[in-house]
Amino acid sequence: MLTSIEQATANFRQGGQLLDRLSSVREHFAKTPLPLPQGVTCAIDYFLATAAKNDPHPFPKIHRARSPVYLFDPATTSKACEWPVDAGITRYGPYSSRGFTPNRPKVCVLCHKAKKGQVEQFLVKFKDGVAAGGDGIQPFEQGFLDKYHLGGIDFEFFVTENNSAAAYRKAARSAISSLGPGGQKWDICFVQIEERFRNLPNAENPYLICKSELLTHQVPVQAFTVETMELSTYSIQFALNNLSLACYAKMNGTPWLLKSDQPLLQEMVVGLGSARIGDSRLGSGQRVVGITTVFTGDGNYCLSNLSRAALFETYQEELLDTLRLAVRQVRTDTGWQRARPVRLVFHAFKPFRDAEITAVKEVMQELGEFNAEFAFVHVVEDHPYRLFDLNQRGKLDKKTRSTKGVLGPNRGLFMLLSEREVLLTLTGFKEVKRPEDGVPRPVLLRIHEDSTFTDPVYLARQVYAFAGHSWQGFFPCDMPVTIEYSAMIAKLLGNLATLPGWNPAALIGNIGWTRWFL
Repeated sequence: MLTSIEQATANFRQGGQLLDRLSSVREHFAKTPLPLPQGVTCAIDYFLATAAKNDPHPFPKIHRARSPVYLFDPATTSKACEWPVDAGITRYGPYSSRGFTPNRPKVCVLCHKAKKGQVEQFLVKFKDGVAAGGDGIQPFEQGFLDKYHLGGIDFEFFVTENNSAAAYRKAARSAISSLGPGGQKWDICFVQIEERFRNLPNAENPYLICKSELLTHQVPVQAFTVETMELSTYSIQFALNNLSLACYAKMNGTPWLLKSDQPLLQEMVVGLGSARIGDSRLGSGQRVVGITTVFTGDGNYCLSNLSRAALFETYQEELLDTLRLAVRQVRTDTGWQRARPVRLVFHAFKPFRDAEITAVKEVMQELGEFNAEFAFVHVVEDHPYRLFDLNQRGKLDKKTRSTKGVLGPNRGLFMLLSEREVLLTLTGFKEVKRPEDGVPRPVLLRIHEDSTFTDPVYLARQVYAFAGHSWQGFFPCDMPVTIEYSAMIAKLLGNLATLPGWNPAALIGNIGWTRWFL
């Protein structure tokens, strides 16, 4: 039954069937003009198409965003690559490899005692790598140690008696207390969980309980599921590859930097993402907003270490505080010059209110940045536009042996719908994960009318570059990292806030300067 439902869903969303249904709807409404108020009528015309000739409404010009350039050595730009970024890590190692500490990470492992043998086998693959064979794809043949240029890794196990939250809390506290007050702290904690834990109430979720306990003691947490451990040799290499990237970033490593095109202005990008928290003491379905900042330094885009979140109703004040802190931090860390103009670009999951824009401009004047340029970009997921490539036959899904991404466009295409609206494909047919996902939907970029910097091509290329800058995994995101990270921060902090004893002040310490939320 489940297989039949999944197949029906895949067929329903496939590009050909979707386009046929849309065409049928268009043909139905095109039969007679539609009446509108005051005697006006509306006629439904054909879909816009690049092949149409002498069309009074021609298809917008298609642009292709250039691949970002990723850097892997602070001393030279010769160690660089374009997408896929994994090739650069494999060849050169991570950007921060020369000065990264700890060179031999100390890792505590929390797992159910009945799974300890399987976890040990999984961690051997993580440490030493997996040679899958087959089609020649070997993303994790080197293993964590060689790929990230580490001298070793030490694991120590703390097992739970059962799968309860109380048992995991006990194991977490044992790991914390085992080192003593003056001992070396754990560099990271691995927690074995199960997929079903995600459906538990927050107070009964072992993952959240461990996250709360360990973050409070400045220890980042990396979870992995039993289901991941049971993947085939071919599939597990990709899971381990992504897990290793997130682990390195959580330990405050820098896998790569994103090269900027060095604009004449100093630039900072601020992202706003959100998550709805359904299991909250603050109310059912509470919306939380996360904030991420990115800035240019030495000609490269650097992710700021400021991670903030606030309730939707009060996030404006948190945004302004974050902006103040970020500007001061950047001035100190990168030597921003007051006399040199500054550009602030905002990426947000929602439209900007006039009051927010006024407040942001006032804060920059307060900080002495009177010559700042502003771009307020709403990255819209829910919009009426769809794109189809009639020549795209899709690609084979190795797991189901069926075709996915049929009629899907390539990633990185964008078109200007107006001076302030851009349609951009962040997910192309190659990035479609499952056949039932159908045709990928582009995002719509809307530039607010109060923006003083309004170059749509520049802003579209920047959003595209940031969609390939996530340290959570080696696959491109369907949103820019400015919004993606912000949503992760919002979701995690919102869920942690529902737990008794959680204190967000824990993130003021060193842990707050890492990618703890990945």
